[in-house]
Amino acid sequence: MARPVPSRGGMSRFRGTPPQSGQPPAENSPMEPSVGPTHREARHQALHPDPAVRESLAARPDIAPEFLFLLASDPSAAVRRTVAANAATPAKARRLLAADRDPDVRVILAQRLATVLSGSGTTMKLAVDLLDQLARDEASSVRQAVASALKDVACAPHSICVHLAQDIAQAVGEPILRYWIGLTDDDLLAIIADSPADWRLEAIAQRDQVGSSVVDAVYHAHHDPATKALIENPGAVLSPDTLRDMADDSARKGAWQEPLARRAHLPPAVALRLAEVVDEQVLTLLSRRRDFDAETVQEIRSVVRRRLDFNIHQDQGEGPQQHAVRLYNAGMLDERTISDALAWADVTFVKVALVLLSQLPLDTVNSILGSGSAKAVTALAWKAGLSMRCALQLQLRVAKIEPKNVLNARMGVDYPLPAADLNRSLALFSEMD
Repeated sequence: MARPVPSRGGMSRFRGTPPQSGQPPAENSPMEPSVGPTHREARHQALHPDPAVRESLAARPDIAPEFLFLLASDPSAAVRRTVAANAATPAKARRLLAADRDPDVRVILAQRLATVLSGSGTTMKLAVDLLDQLARDEASSVRQAVASALKDVACAPHSICVHLAQDIAQAVGEPILRYWIGLTDDDLLAIIADSPADWRLEAIAQRDQVGSSVVDAVYHAHHDPATKALIENPGAVLSPDTLRDMADDSARKGAWQEPLARRAHLPPAVALRLAEVVDEQVLTLLSRRRDFDAETVQEIRSVVRRRLDFNIHQDQGEGPQQHAVRLYNAGMLDERTISDALAWADVTFVKVALVLLSQLPLDTVNSILGSGSAKAVTALAWKAGLSMRCALQLQLRVAKIEPKNVLNARMGVDYPLPAADLNRSLALFSEMD
């Protein structure tokens, strides 16, 4: 038997025995001086019929490599797992363990191998080769162990981590996508283009740093939780144009509104666009920000007052139709009043306003808004003399067209189609009616 070394508490233990739980110590971590077993004692323990004795030997860092190689083929999986965790296990034994029939052995080996990647020479080369093999293991638990072990290792091999990031199993791909700093923007863009699964988009959106091109790719994948994660992520680079589009889209995405209103360094122009579509609580939040100039704050507060004034007619018993006609006759029916009506979800007012401004029959307006045609709704807004921004809001909030199907502005502000095309679109609905 191996000679025990007395501990300070009077109990005996083997010096240098690695911990039995958690991550393995580093490959080159210092060990306390120990008195190893003699060759004869080690051979006796390696062939002992009690697996516990063989396992105790397998945990020692001070036995000859030949015994660890012998124990790497031990009938007991517990013994082989201990060999896999041992920093002293030789290369040829690790090659055996990488193909072990017990997935837990391969998991422990992956955790051990990840600790030597900062080294050099043949030891690191072997670690890379075996990690590449384990990253393609048929057992997802093994691939997951590799991903978990490498996600915080900056010097991990790029090819292995990209392969793991593309894994079909969320538990494998997600840690690399979210945490491994070695993924480039090109890597992330390729992954989004090839396999835009929801969990991949969310993991990418939550990375510590997300470049503007990746932000746009995630946003245009139209996955709401991922976009919300981008808005909430201070490390995500949201360009003014992207923020503007998010502010417009938030009219139908209420969960985006508050994080947008709280986002640091929000451009005043975006804040004003946001003020036109958010609910009262978020509008109040915007008006209380202290990082806007006085002019921006005053404009936001004027939207608050205007919004409240718009709703007074309801308290006075005036219906939406009468309200729209009164404003039209007074020359006060315009895009701002339609924006206020949309904020109060007063769809009846909006429809009557479109009839009055476009001079189209109510049946035609209803047909267009219920058609699901982004082009037709855009043509209706154009006919009513409204901006392309208002046309976008009508597509999203009244016609209920999905964001991925909307007709967007040209150069951010202009109608994307010539007048002849818009007129033809309207003519089709006029003929139907």
